[in-house]
Amino acid sequence: MVRGAKVLQRSYVLLPLVFGLAFLSACIASPFVKILNDDLSKVRPLSRLFTRCLAAFALLYFLLFRRYMRSKVVASLNIHVSSVLKQLIAGLLIGIVALGLVIAIFYAAGAKRLDVTFTPQQIWTALLIGLGVAFVEEIVFRGVVLQNLQADMEAFFAVVFASALYAAMHFVDPLPNDVLKASEAPSFSTFHILNGFRLVPYQLSNFSRFGEAWPFFVGLSLFGVVLAVAYIKAGSLYLPIGIHAGLIAVIKFDGALFDDVAGRSKLLFGVPRDWFMSYTDSLICWLMAVVLIVLLIAFGGKLRAHAAQGARANARGKS
Repeated sequence: MVRGAKVLQRSYVLLPLVFGLAFLSACIASPFVKILNDDLSKVRPLSRLFTRCLAAFALLYFLLFRRYMRSKVVASLNIHVSSVLKQLIAGLLIGIVALGLVIAIFYAAGAKRLDVTFTPQQIWTALLIGLGVAFVEEIVFRGVVLQNLQADMEAFFAVVFASALYAAMHFVDPLPNDVLKASEAPSFSTFHILNGFRLVPYQLSNFSRFGEAWPFFVGLSLFGVVLAVAYIKAGSLYLPIGIHAGLIAVIKFDGALFDDVAGRSKLLFGVPRDWFMSYTDSLICWLMAVVLIVLLIAFGGKLRAHAAQGARANARGKS
């Protein structure tokens, strides 16, 4: 029993088990979630609900298997309120400035044109969505995944593998509607208990486009490395949460400020309205990773987290 527990603690056993169970659970639950969603709110495609179920079940199984985890997610979040605010705000500014510079490059190169159609409410909506998505993904990838990998291997390899997994998980995502129609995929609008399993080939079909989408994978992997560096340097998850949220907010808000212009280099500027190789997946866009690293090196020393007073008090009490 003890030996089995030690085996389960290994990251190369625990992580595939958790993600495998989450994937299977999403296949089973997503058709039922769609019924509930369609009754309570606007109709959403099964593919999008599948990815949300996958994230939710991954978090659930990480909680269920927490006794076997060698990560310290709670400690990564248990810092002074002042440090939380400082890191979140600094991260947001770093992410917004970095991607803002990339958008400025695109605009100056003629790959974007100004088309302002936004309301002030969209700013807050974009920030809230960014913070929500970033919080979940950072806990999973820079919290649980990276920290468990660090327990089994050198930090360099842990960062590389965690970042590659982070990038790969984004390929488990709905294809654009025009691609789905071209592939004659079923609509999945009618309930069937096996719809989640029938959806799997289409959810994974993005991997078949890897030759077209490699800048997306490389870029996301680099971004994952930057977020990992931010976590290691700051000593908490709040700085990478802020950076991540800032980038998502700018991406969400970009459509209300600019239109993409066709006819430019696909490799450099992407293709407007195409999921792969859109401007956020092109090579120039991923130069933002370099900008982020420079900003982290310049300011990271001032963003080190301070442990919560309660944690220090408990430590003194035990001694």
